[in-house]
Amino acid sequence: MRKLARRLRRSLAFLPTGVPKTRAKAKGQSKLKTELPPAIEISLVSAEAIGQVHAEFLDDPSPTDVITFDHGEILVCPAVAREQGKAYRRTLEEEVLLYGIHGLLHLLGWSDLTPVKRASMAREQERIWRRVLALERAKA
Repeated sequence: MRKLARRLRRSLAFLPTGVPKTRAKAKGQSKLKTELPPAIEISLVSAEAIGQVHAEFLDDPSPTDVITFDHGEILVCPAVAREQGKAYRRTLEEEVLLYGIHGLLHLLGWSDLTPVKRASMAREQERIWRRVLALERAKA
């Protein structure tokens, strides 16, 4: 878990330059913010823990991949990432990174509550994810 958390933190360092440049291109995203919160905490939590938070705040007791709070807290569930990553042929680390990007986009005001917004956000997180991976590979 520690190795995964370190890699996620290193990878997310690439995001601040990628996220703001794309904001004007955001189709269907009308409430975007110009800055991230001053402090961001990304926690890797169990399926049980994220299920409890999901139930408390979103009225759904099932485990989910990522939950983001406006104050800068992002909860990521590696157990869900492992299962969902298999469907997309992504490693656990790649899937967790994608969830971290998803959470950061939420902090910047991106929404996935409608099909149009969901598609727009998915395209953006995939674009950033690919950029981060390319930068990471170039540094290796």
